[in-house]
Amino acid sequence: RVLEQLAKAQQEAGGDVYRFYLPNCNKNGFYHSKQC
Repeated sequence: RVLEQLAKAQQEAGGDVYRFYLPNCNKNGFYHSKQC
């Protein structure tokens, strides 16, 4: 559920807020903490 909430916040913020929650190389709103 937490990732869903972060995804909603990311979408509402235009893709800027999620960078503060999780460092992530994926710009599509998907959270892959080990992607880098």
